[in-house]
Amino acid sequence: MIGEYILQDTIGRGTYAEVRKAIHSQTGVEVAIKIIDKTQRSAEDLRRLQMECYVQAKLKHQNIVQLYEVIESDTHVFMVLEFARGGELLNFVNAHGRFSESEASTLFLQLVDAIEHTHNAGFVNRDIKLDNILIKDGRLVVGDWGFASTWSKEKKHISSVGSLKYCSPEIVNGRPYIGPEVDVWSLGVVLYALITGRLPFNGATVRTDISAARFNMPSDASEELRLLLSSMLCADPAKRITIADVKTSAWMVRFHPQLLRLRTSTYKVQRRSSGSTLRRSDPTRSWDRARNDAPIVSVPAV
Repeated sequence: MIGEYILQDTIGRGTYAEVRKAIHSQTGVEVAIKIIDKTQRSAEDLRRLQMECYVQAKLKHQNIVQLYEVIESDTHVFMVLEFARGGELLNFVNAHGRFSESEASTLFLQLVDAIEHTHNAGFVNRDIKLDNILIKDGRLVVGDWGFASTWSKEKKHISSVGSLKYCSPEIVNGRPYIGPEVDVWSLGVVLYALITGRLPFNGATVRTDISAARFNMPSDASEELRLLLSSMLCADPAKRITIADVKTSAWMVRFHPQLLRLRTSTYKVQRRSSGSTLRRSDPTRSWDRARNDAPIVSVPAV
C-alpha cells in the first residue's frame, strides 16, 4: 500500500525504477506507479527526476501520459501515473508488422501532436522511441519523460542522452544541440519503423550510419513519404525539418487534409498529512526549482 493505492503486479522495470500497477482504494481507478529508490540515485539522477516530474505535471495532452500525484518518503519517490493497459507500441509493431502509409499517418499524427505541444510549452523529451510510447483506449501516449528538459534558442544542451538507435547525429557525436531538433530525428526513426516494421539504423555500423544519415529508403514509399523521412532524418540539424512543418508536410496533408489550414497559421499546493512518513507534493510547485537548475489506424482499445 502506497498512500491510498493498493500495489499489484510489476509491469515494468528499468535500471533506476520499477513500475507497478495499482488500484486507488477508494475509487477503484487503475494507475501505474513508478517507484524510484532515491538512495540508489546520484545527485544528477535526482535532479533529472525532479525535472521529469516537473515536465510531466506541466504537460496536459491526450497523447501524453498524465502524472496525477507524487508521493515521497525519506527513501523513495512514487510517481502516480495514468495507466495504459495496451502496453508498449514496440510490442504492437512487433506483432502487427508494418503499417500502410494511411494507418501510419493516423498513428504518427498523435505523436506529432504530443511533441508539438511539448515544444510549444518549452520542453523537449529527448528519449522518443517505440518502447516509450504506450497504448491507452485506442490512442497513443508518450509515456517516459526521464530525459526531458527545458529548451530555448539561447541555450544549448550538451548531455548525451537517449537510446542510441533513436539518437540524432549531434547527440551521437557529442555536439551541442538546442533540443527540438533531436526529438524530430527520433520521431523520424519511429515513423520509419511504423512504415517498415524495423529501425533505420541498426547493426555494427549504427554510429557511422547515424552520423551520415545513411539508411535504406523503403522501396515502396510514396514520394511524399520519402521527402518527409529525408527531411526528418537529416544529418544537419540546421536543415532538419521542424515539428510544425512535419505536421503540415505534403505526406501528412495527403491523409489529413484538415492540416492544410495550419500552413497559414502563425505559429493546490495541497499537502495532506496521512499520519505516516509519506509526503504528498504538487511537482509543478514544490519542485519548481528544478526548471531553473536544469541545463539547457487504430490500435487496440484495451
